[in-house]
Amino acid sequence: MKRLFVLTALAGVCLAGQSAAYEYPLQLGVPSNARGLTVAGYAFKSGKVNGDCSYYTVTSGSGRDPRSYITHFYQGCTWDLHGNLKAVIPGEPTAPTPISSVNGLTIYAKDAKGDTTGVDTAVRGGFVNTPSAQFSWLTASGGYVFMSNQQPIELTLNIQSVGDLPLVVHKVVPTSGYARMSVKTTTCAPASVASGASCAIVITYDPSAIPGGDNPYTAYDHITVSLLSNSGQSTTFSETVEVPIAPGG
Repeated sequence: MKRLFVLTALAGVCLAGQSAAYEYPLQLGVPSNARGLTVAGYAFKSGKVNGDCSYYTVTSGSGRDPRSYITHFYQGCTWDLHGNLKAVIPGEPTAPTPISSVNGLTIYAKDAKGDTTGVDTAVRGGFVNTPSAQFSWLTASGGYVFMSNQQPIELTLNIQSVGDLPLVVHKVVPTSGYARMSVKTTTCAPASVASGASCAIVITYDPSAIPGGDNPYTAYDHITVSLLSNSGQSTTFSETVEVPIAPGG
């Protein structure tokens, strides 16, 4: 089964090499002058991950001051099981004795469900590994749609449930820079989508309200479609639409 890493803090999407569940990096936004960053999951408590998120910053003096100033941020953090940061707590926690440490993967804690947390050098920091719903866009993102006029069109997007748990889509959110967008139909909700199954979303793109000018011109619109679901993912479908605009709209 394909494994996905959702790298919000570190950016990007990678393939994981673990044999069970999904590994989410523990997210933490830090300033550009941060140094010595430590992000590690140490324990599970009340359905969340507790751990270390300490670092220090180096700031240069101004004017005639040639000195550099170091400020330490000794702190612990709490994350949910998708690696989303929930709280920052003053004081750096002490690292417990690892359960195991092999090939850059150090596991500090394991809960009753089999979730694990610790440090993974492959994602350059802390992680939580947990069973999760996931999905893959079967319709290729980043493409172009060329329209011949300003009449509404329908776009069909297909996704596949690829996680350990069934995918539950709560809401489909289409957005556009200039046109009106709406969800016409979807087979992705309200019923859950079993792992391995696929579903479709039909989006109506209506550019009729894009204003015309004195002369014909071409409008380049950017559309996105995101899913609010039980998945820890934040991947969004995107596409560029080229619309010919007649004088007067």
